[in-house]
Amino acid sequence: MVGTTPAAAGTNGQQIAWYVPLNSEYANGTLVVYGYNQNGTWTNQTVHLGAGGTNTYDPGWWWRSAYGGASDAVRMFYYTSHGGSYLEQDVTIPTSCNVTYFPINVPRNSSGAGGGPGQVSC
Repeated sequence: MVGTTPAAAGTNGQQIAWYVPLNSEYANGTLVVYGYNQNGTWTNQTVHLGAGGTNTYDPGWWWRSAYGGASDAVRMFYYTSHGGSYLEQDVTIPTSCNVTYFPINVPRNSSGAGGGPGQVSC
């Protein structure tokens, strides 16, 4: 990200890893993330999701749900590979966590089944 200062992993926001489940309609699709970065700037980033059964990483982007007293979830828009449907999901990303990548499970379908934070202890 141009013009930002990288955070040490897990201290001022989180890098994210998305797990794309098998049979997810969002496999090989696109994800647009909106939220605060480690510098407190509201921003967005487009991520291309991998195939089902894989992790997609977004190195160099740190996200957090709150900055300077403001509190907002990080908003994610999942789009299918054919662009036919999308799902909007809010996820709370902790400011600090002892992981290199904060895990998020990509939903399996437009009902949101299976989506949200993965198993992690912060």
